[in-house]
Amino acid sequence: MTIGNTTIFGTGQNFQPTSLTPNYNLLGDEETQHTYQGELLGPLYLPAHILFGTAATIFDGGWHGPTNILEPGPHSEIPEPWPH
Repeated sequence: MTIGNTTIFGTGQNFQPTSLTPNYNLLGDEETQHTYQGELLGPLYLPAHILFGTAATIFDGGWHGPTNILEPGPHSEIPEPWPH
């Protein structure tokens, strides 16, 4: 989880900076992209992520669904803050 420029990783093997995401990226690289989003959005980042994540859960069946516009870039083949 990323809040501001702080990334918090879990204790399990699947939640380490070197863990692979479903797209075979490092989790640490993906979470770094969220820090860039947070720098741009400032205090709006957390409410936006909650809003879009909740909408994606409702409409797409999961937090990382396409409705959550803060996830496609970090989850892309080459992680980036925003998709091109």
